[in-house]
Amino acid sequence: MTDRELRATIRHRFTALRADVQQRRTELITETEAKLFERYRAENERADELDRGLKEVADEANRSCSEPPTGPGR
Repeated sequence: MTDRELRATIRHRFTALRADVQQRRTELITETEAKLFERYRAENERADELDRGLKEVADEANRSCSEPPTGPGR
């Protein structure tokens, strides 16, 4: 094998290895995201529940502020 053929073979192999590394990187990121999502699922659901409750309280406060005052002397 000539130097030129060897360089071409090595270059080709490095290209293939780079693609393998990129594929594995993508797989690891996907796996990590899935694990994190699962780990914090309960906390996310609780935070969503609290957000809904706060929105209900804020909506009720806004409704009561926009109603004309009633009662004695009003």
